[in-house]
Amino acid sequence: MRKYILTTIFILISHLIFGQYQISGDLKTDSTWSRVVYLSLIENHHNIDQIIENTTIDSNGYFAFEGNHLPDEISFYLLLVI
Repeated sequence: MRKYILTTIFILISHLIFGQYQISGDLKTDSTWSRVVYLSLIENHHNIDQIIENTTIDSNGYFAFEGNHLPDEISFYLLLVI
């Protein structure tokens, strides 16, 4: 039991130390859609066009954003597909 508690604590601490994120999903698109997904930071309701990152949608409709460069504070994000 002690081993499981220590493992859980390690996982939680490592997540806080490294601060990595992954946002992923699947989209069903047709040929009229762009194959790009944009990640936008919403600082306030007047400024929703601050695009942080973009990624491509693969042939199966999968996309993913990964990294560690998002702001530390709690924020709202918007995924855009055009």
